Amino acid sequence: LPSYASINDSLWQVNVGNEIFIDSSRVEISNLMLYKSNQAIKADGILSANPADRMNLNFRNFDVSYLDVLLQGSNLNFAGTLDGNIEFTGIYQTPGVEANLSVKSFAFNHDHLGDLEITSLWDKELGGFQVLAEIIYHGSIGSNKPVAASGYIYPDRKDKNFDLDINLENLRMSIFSRYLEGFATNFRGMASGKLRMDGPLSAPELRGNLRLSRTGFRVDYLNTSYSFAQQIEVGKDFFKFEELMLNDTLGNSAMASGKIMHNNFSDFSLDVLIQPEQMVFLNTTPAQNELYYGRAFLTGIAHIHGPTNNIVLDVSARTNRGTQVFLPLGYSGEISENNFITFVSQDTIQGGETVHLSEISGLTLNFDLEITPDAEVQLIFDSQIGDIIRSRGAGDLNFEITSQGDFNMYGDYVIEEGDYLFTLQNIINKRFRVEQGGTIRWAGQPYDADIDLRAAYRLRTALYDLVMEMDTSDVYRRRVPVETVLILKDKLFNPSISFDIHFPGGDESTREMVDMLITTEQEMNRQVFSLLILNRFMPTTEYNTALGYGVGSTSSELLSNQLSNWLSQISSDFDIGVSYRPGDQISSQELEVALSTQLFDDRVIIDGNVGVAGNHPATTQRTSNIIGDVNVEVKITPEGKFRVKAFNRSNNFDVLNTNSPYTQGIGVFYRREFDSLLDLWRRKRQSEQEEPVLIQDELIEFQEP
Repeated sequence: LPSYASINDSLWQVNVGNEIFIDSSRVEISNLMLYKSNQAIKADGILSANPADRMNLNFRNFDVSYLDVLLQGSNLNFAGTLDGNIEFTGIYQTPGVEANLSVKSFAFNHDHLGDLEITSLWDKELGGFQVLAEIIYHGSIGSNKPVAASGYIYPDRKDKNFDLDINLENLRMSIFSRYLEGFATNFRGMASGKLRMDGPLSAPELRGNLRLSRTGFRVDYLNTSYSFAQQIEVGKDFFKFEELMLNDTLGNSAMASGKIMHNNFSDFSLDVLIQPEQMVFLNTTPAQNELYYGRAFLTGIAHIHGPTNNIVLDVSARTNRGTQVFLPLGYSGEISENNFITFVSQDTIQGGETVHLSEISGLTLNFDLEITPDAEVQLIFDSQIGDIIRSRGAGDLNFEITSQGDFNMYGDYVIEEGDYLFTLQNIINKRFRVEQGGTIRWAGQPYDADIDLRAAYRLRTALYDLVMEMDTSDVYRRRVPVETVLILKDKLFNPSISFDIHFPGGDESTREMVDMLITTEQEMNRQVFSLLILNRFMPTTEYNTALGYGVGSTSSELLSNQLSNWLSQISSDFDIGVSYRPGDQISSQELEVALSTQLFDDRVIIDGNVGVAGNHPATTQRTSNIIGDVNVEVKITPEGKFRVKAFNRSNNFDVLNTNSPYTQGIGVFYRREFDSLLDLWRRKRQSEQEEPVLIQDELIEFQEP
């Protein structure tokens, strides 16, 4: 009678006028059809023990995706439009099946492959189905057969039910993407080769060799893509490759060997060893990972192993040139108030609290990294206004990131060179030079690190404001080099901050005089911020209350800072700065232009400033009006083990006792790490050395008459 069936949320109807006859030895079906719109499945024929009786199934425009209901949990998907006939004979004994089927726009795992044609004939003598299946892909410039299978299927055997030869020609590898989605996405490429299928019906076995071309994939968590072309061996339960050349998007390569295992084409797992050579292993942005991001080029060993739903990535490597890693710290809560500086942000996370990332679906990472001076590490205190410590250094760090999102860091990082850009609402910006030897030590939580570093900001200013009560001689009216030193200690998340003032090239009497005037921490802080904001010292007595003190100097300083910012944005290869200081009754006006750059693949470093100064308003002494310092450093070897450095600096402090306005110097540097004196003369040191000692000669200075 008129009936309905719901299949995969679609309503199908049963036609009227059908008949079904049943007795003890046979079932006869006449004109029974299930249809929906233009799709239909029709059954006509007899099922019995008589080999002459046949049952015919006819398909018309049938959407094979409805079969997914029967394949739930198998991780398989089919699509396409099925037309054709299947005939069954001897259904109660050894069945015979003859088929002539066509699937238009056949797709497997959501990837369109072409048109599928299947024919099958029953061979009585061999007791099996003779099968021919082909997928024909029609492209814009022609057609090909990605898959062609021919041979026999023996249903009565206990084992060895398959005897099929399979030829592949440019089969799209994207059909296997879903089996690796816990580790990688966008698995692509073409496969060509010959395979042999045998084994039982419950667990068919593939063997043979395939040639993969234009193959690639993307590791989402690292935001890196790789490609390769290689011959692989196909075994009963594995895909094996050796000495596979893996390439990143920048043309760097790595040697890879390993296996992809499976259990009857399910429960896939990996065991792959990769030896990268300056390869990109990280290429993320803040939007992809707010805790750490950047680009990392590594050389070493990477081991990828485990089931695809719980991959473990173990990496032991060293960093290469071009590596930039950013560690944002600015969103970490209100952490400290220290005299003039208060760290404040929106969220509240106390130092030492467990850091938890979003879950990394099916991926655990263990990184043992030897950080080299080729890598740049940036600690970002406030990305909005630009408080950043940029550094280059060395250290051995370990990163542990679980699939649940737990993140830990271990190891020491020793800074060799760097700078700290201190900004105030993008109006005041001062670049501090981080001194060599500063350390950051991690012992678990990333924000619970210990820090010990010093950074200095160098400027030129007169000492007259500071010492005028003790000495009013004209020599203190001249601008001389002064360094304000920022000292950070204790916890990276909650550092203790202190300041100091140095006088490069200053004599002992000048240092003693300043020490007598700056005797308290409060006075030191006051003088440091006066130097940073007003570019001059502040009198220590009632003179500092004079109305309008330093207004002109501050205005010129703000203008110089903005102009320097604009000039530095012209090119990422140059750092340009302009500084103008108006004259007053104490010192002359000065105009300086600073330039720093690295040339010839960072082999030549130029850093300096040059300018002119007006005549002193309070002295008639004739001195050079040219001011400035220039440093040139050349790396003799690419890694910088041998270096040559030359400098020229102006003599500003003791102009009365100095015969020359300038001092020049040249130095040759050699650097080597060692555990014992014997290691100093060896050409290579062992990678497991700890706490290396640094040897570096001192700069040789000489004066020209």
